[in-house]
Amino acid sequence: MSTKNNTSTLSIASDKTGAGNEFTLNDLVGGAVEKTGANTNVREAQDAMFRINGGSIRTSKSNDIDLGGGVKATLVGATEESVSITAGADRQYALDKVKSMVDSYNSLLSSAEENAGNKGASGAEKGKTGAAGGKAVGNCPRCKSDVTESPKGFFCSSPACKFALWKDSRFWSAKGKSLTAKTAAALLKEGRVSFSDLKSERTGKTYAAAIILSDNGEKTDFILEFANSGKKGGAAA
Repeated sequence: MSTKNNTSTLSIASDKTGAGNEFTLNDLVGGAVEKTGANTNVREAQDAMFRINGGSIRTSKSNDIDLGGGVKATLVGATEESVSITAGADRQYALDKVKSMVDSYNSLLSSAEENAGNKGASGAEKGKTGAAGGKAVGNCPRCKSDVTESPKGFFCSSPACKFALWKDSRFWSAKGKSLTAKTAAALLKEGRVSFSDLKSERTGKTYAAAIILSDNGEKTDFILEFANSGKKGGAAA
């Protein structure tokens, strides 16, 4: 409904295009449509007609028309002269898409590697998580860097070194002991620590012995040296 110069005009149009979507208005009762001229056809419904490479095409649509080869067009009006359309690959668009994909992949890979380092790593690398800033208890026998304490043990502060002394090692629990910072410090400084009350896993009795730290650069072992007999027995850390 529009009003101009005190005259109101009612316009009714279809929301679909093409000759097959034409409509008419008729009176069911009375003659209001005829008397008011509401059945006046302002624009006849028709299909769009155009030619591509000499071939005629008729369509009810005026937009999103498939020209073939993945090319689509929108008709905006009639022309007396031919319109030339050149279609080609949008190389910049393709490059931007590839770059975006590569960036996403690199971000995902970086995140996965970070998570793997924190959650899936084994040995000393896993135990080092959260150890930054831990108190140093001595020097690493392999690389001489600081060995710092973390909740799970004592680890070399050098990222490249895998030296580790684990607090939950069965070697210590089997002898009724826990690896404390004091014990770790003595092992790193003196290479050994003596106890008078180690527990025998077989008999439950206590005995005196020294625990010696042995490390060959790849593997760490603890060796028992008995005070009375001088005999030694080894176990992995």
